[in-house]
Amino acid sequence: QTVTLTTSGQTPVVNAVYGVLGDTVTDIAPATTDVANNFPYMLDPIEYAPGTYTLRADVTNEGGVTSSATQPITIGTVPPRDIRITGIQADSPISAPVTIAVETTTQPGTEITDVEVSLNDNDISGDLVINPSLLPPGENELLITVTDSSGNTTTASIPVSIGAVP
Repeated sequence: QTVTLTTSGQTPVVNAVYGVLGDTVTDIAPATTDVANNFPYMLDPIEYAPGTYTLRADVTNEGGVTSSATQPITIGTVPPRDIRITGIQADSPISAPVTIAVETTTQPGTEITDVEVSLNDNDISGDLVINPSLLPPGENELLITVTDSSGNTTTASIPVSIGAVP
């Protein structure tokens, strides 16, 4: 989510510093001087636990005077993202059985409660082993669905190259 400021006054604003303030978090972003785009700040909700926070903006004008404004914000739950697979190389065909692991990014305090993995519509969630002798050579599809403790799900499709097996 991109947050921008609308400012007014006799002396132009030259920079803004944003902070997200909560019970246990104070996250201060570096100053932005992008006047043309209303001092954008990228607020990424996956970095915060769901809850109520205060967004604070400190703006400084050409004369060096700084003013602050605050706005209450609520961050809800967001689905996991950035599903990654470890144990295989992106451009290396698999020619021997390999065990993979699934990694993802979640909000603080949120845990992954379920991981479902299928390869060419065959469930491999139990052991997470890709056995190339059971698959056709060439590109195959690994489909991963993760569910977090808030009930949010994310699905990713990852191509897997299977090498010819003797």
